[in-house]
Amino acid sequence: MSRPSLKEQRYQQVMDAYETCVARHGLEGATLERIADQACLARPLIRHNVGNRRDLLQGLMRRFEQRCDEFIRYLQDAENNTDSTEQFVTALFQRDCDTARLAYSLAASAQEDESIDALLKRWGEMLKQFLVVYLKRHYLDASDEAINAVAVGISAIYSNAQIYRAMNVEGLNERSGRAATRLVESLAHT
Repeated sequence: MSRPSLKEQRYQQVMDAYETCVARHGLEGATLERIADQACLARPLIRHNVGNRRDLLQGLMRRFEQRCDEFIRYLQDAENNTDSTEQFVTALFQRDCDTARLAYSLAASAQEDESIDALLKRWGEMLKQFLVVYLKRHYLDASDEAINAVAVGISAIYSNAQIYRAMNVEGLNERSGRAATRLVESLAHT
């Protein structure tokens, strides 16, 4: 059995460091010096193993897309393995989502970069669309307008809770999950 190449390990090490730096300092603040410090590598190894800043960004965007897809698969599994909407929402809010925090960090650059803008819109639409389909299956009598409003609300509550998760606000996820559950339950009365 062959060992993974050192270049692939270093690539992942650099990309992990870059992602951490973008999450902490934004896209512009993720300097090569900070990335090298975070990765515990010499700066020339960043270029050797990943490339220039554009290559870093493209790699980050690929990882972001993979995480979006993984997150939707997680939601599909959660739907299949829960018996109630409350359990589903609890499963949603228990999942730590780097994607939401990274999206927040990238949002400032979306106005200048169409590819980032498109990526973030895709993430938001994927989450909302999954929730719309889920809610339509469970609240057959609710109007499309009500379902769309609730899906957007849950997405916003979830994303906000994930952004502030790093601050360790006690009980934020639980309170956010309860708010989302109440929002979903409002569909039974429409």
